[in-house]
Parts: sequence; structure tokens; C-alpha cells
Amino acid sequence: MTTEKEEAAPTGIEAAHFKEANQKTKPPEYITKDADQIAEMAIAVAPGGELHAFLPERPDWYQLVGAKVHRHLVAKRALIKTDPAPARHGLHPRDLERLKFIHRFALARRRGAEIGPAYAGPTQSSVEEARAALSAAFDQILADTLAYHAAAVRLAA
Repeated sequence: MTTEKEEAAPTGIEAAHFKEANQKTKPPEYITKDADQIAEMAIAVAPGGELHAFLPERPDWYQLVGAKVHRHLVAKRALIKTDPAPARHGLHPRDLERLKFIHRFALARRRGAEIGPAYAGPTQSSVEEARAALSAAFDQILADTLAYHAAAVRLAA
């Protein structure tokens, strides 16, 4: 007697294909494990980096995570030079996720700054002036619609 969960769960080859398909859909920034790429991201968001200006001041770790990760990687590389045993970056998963988040966040804010504001600034100096301009625009739309209907010829059925 099997339960519904057991019947719904993929088994054997199905599970392997499911896992492989899910890994293929993840963007590359979610599977970053290269220490050089992580170091580049850390330098970019660290104080003085090209993306640091696009980080908000609060919470504090937004400003500090790049420098923290960079210090960790420099210390790790110093250890690797003395002991050449193969080792990964050794970064805590929380710090790595924070760095990825901050890097993507800063990139998005820089892109937003390049694009500019989503809406154009006001063209009228007061609400009454804006209402008058809007009313004039609607009056023109109404006049154009009435002219169109007057000029339209009905087809015989």
C-alpha cells in the first residue's frame, strides 16, 4: 500500500532528469563557485568599487559585505600559497548569497540610474493648469471622434 506522496515522487532516472533540468534553469549567478568571479563581485561592491555608490546605506551589511568577502578571499589565497592543497573559496554560504544579492541589487540600481526616472517630470506648474490641459486634450479627442463618425459612410446591409 503506497501513499500519494510516494506515487508522486520521481524515482531513479526520473529523479536524475528532474534534478538536471532544475539545475539547467538556474541563471549562472546562482551557481557561482569560482573564487576569481566572487572576488570581482566583492571588489565591485566594496567601498571604492564601481558599484558601491549604488548601494543604500541601510542595513549596514549592504555597505560592508563586499569588503568582508574580499578580506576573506585574500586571507584564503595567502593560505593556499603556503599550503597548495586544492581548496575552494571556503566562504560561508550566507555571505556568498549576500554578496550575490548585493551585486545584483547594485547592478539593477546602476541600470535604473542610467535609464532615468520612469515618468517624466510635471509639465504644468499647478494642478489647475494640469486639469485645464487634460480637459483640452479630451475636448480634442471628442472633436476628432465626432468628425470621424460624421465622415464615416454606413455600408448597406
